[in-house]
Amino acid sequence: MSKKSFIPSQPVILPLPDELLVSYGDRLLWHQLALQLTGNRALMLTEDEYEATVCGFYPDALEHNVREYRNYFNSRQDTMGFRDKDKELPTPVEFAQ
Repeated sequence: MSKKSFIPSQPVILPLPDELLVSYGDRLLWHQLALQLTGNRALMLTEDEYEATVCGFYPDALEHNVREYRNYFNSRQDTMGFRDKDKELPTPVEFAQ
């Protein structure tokens, strides 16, 4: 992948050994959110790149389910530990255009 993470010189995060699709999807979306919050939008994945990344590592994943998962992830924001933070967080997690 040509995209880099918000940590200099690190590639897009790879699945951990035996990591399930959902936990990898969560990590990748957290990665997107971190890029979004740190002003590194140029390094963010597009929705197509996100889908291709997940489906590339998990060939049994259905493309439309991968796209819909972001909506589920975003709907859980109130349970993600952000309620007591002073900093306003952008919602939803976005993708590069």
